[in-house]
Amino acid sequence: MVGLFSAIAGALIVLAGFRYEVLNWIVDGPGWIVSRFVSVDFHEGDGAFGFFLAVFLSWGCAALVVFVIASYVLRKISSGRFRDSNDQAK
Repeated sequence: MVGLFSAIAGALIVLAGFRYEVLNWIVDGPGWIVSRFVSVDFHEGDGAFGFFLAVFLSWGCAALVVFVIASYVLRKISSGRFRDSNDQAK
């Protein structure tokens, strides 16, 4: 369930990266990192394949980040570390 919501949230984050100019790094960042290690040109030389690979890569990275954060928060909630300060005083 968390994985499905993470995938949806990752897709929404990538869509926001296309829509708002200040969030362009969400789409360009993972492609830039991969292009340092592999000779794949995501935007210019590989056409549609490079574009879709860059979008898929940024979606995967955004979904992974959302999954890790959600798992961390859910683990903390289940262990009782995010209790209200009034609950601890009682």
